[in-house]
Amino acid sequence: WVDTDLPTAPMLSYKSHKWWVRPTPLQQTERYIQQQMDQYTGPLGSVSIPSAHDEFIGKASALCEAIDPRGHRQFVCFKNYYTRYRDEIPFSGVHFFDWLDFGHGKHLLESNEKHHFLKHMKKDDSCLKGHFNTHTVHYFDDTLREKHEIYMEMSKDGKELIARYKSDDRVVPTSYNQEEDYDDPHLYMWDMNEKFYIVESNDSWDKEKYGTVKHTGVVAGKPAFRGGK
Repeated sequence: WVDTDLPTAPMLSYKSHKWWVRPTPLQQTERYIQQQMDQYTGPLGSVSIPSAHDEFIGKASALCEAIDPRGHRQFVCFKNYYTRYRDEIPFSGVHFFDWLDFGHGKHLLESNEKHHFLKHMKKDDSCLKGHFNTHTVHYFDDTLREKHEIYMEMSKDGKELIARYKSDDRVVPTSYNQEEDYDDPHLYMWDMNEKFYIVESNDSWDKEKYGTVKHTGVVAGKPAFRGGK
């Protein structure tokens, strides 16, 4: 293949702009996915995105949320798109995110709603691009993580373990809501650098845009020793 061989070059487009790229075989695109997967996989016993899934498509789809160049769109829809990307005949010849946003996948589910050329998958109806592109998982940057990092100390009488935020020494409040008499546990993550983070259950959060806080978001998709509530 040479740069002048346009008839075999996959075309990508955005609005009125068009461009052509060198064709790339599926094996090469998935080698790239595997390389990224290795970077997001921790040692045995750690918590990591790829380790939470058994099959390659599940691992790749979850990874796509972390490496998504458009801002960590939610994992649940990536499986629907990645399955179609992988199974397309003939193969598109482009990397997944190019296919998804500038190639055949750009309006795939919208077209399928009209013409029904694809076998229906669960969640297709809620994965149309208008929804998919606007619902993202908020990944913490270093500044936001520092705000939620805590340290532990013993009380003066040695009977209690007290958690405080490193940024201002504020005691982490209880998750028990006395007025409504229920417990809404805080989310925690313990990362591979042995830093411990807590996100309070009543933390101010744009739930309309980001939904609930995800453990993977706290550590930006990277592996961790433990996570929970």
